[in-house]
Amino acid sequence: MDKKQTYFLITLILIGFLLVESSIYIVPYIEGLKELEIAVFVIGILILLGVIILLAKTKRHND
Repeated sequence: MDKKQTYFLITLILIGFLLVESSIYIVPYIEGLKELEIAVFVIGILILLGVIILLAKTKRHND
């Protein structure tokens, strides 16, 4: 895996983690965004699952 892919995956991991954490700890307390809590959580989980799948594919490709 080259440097660009590594940075891209690290960025996606951070974005997914921040979305999940904000949906748990920040979004429920903001009145205008309460209905987006589930959507933010699901998007964060999907990003993290996508990163796991990409890592598995690149590992399988490199082996």
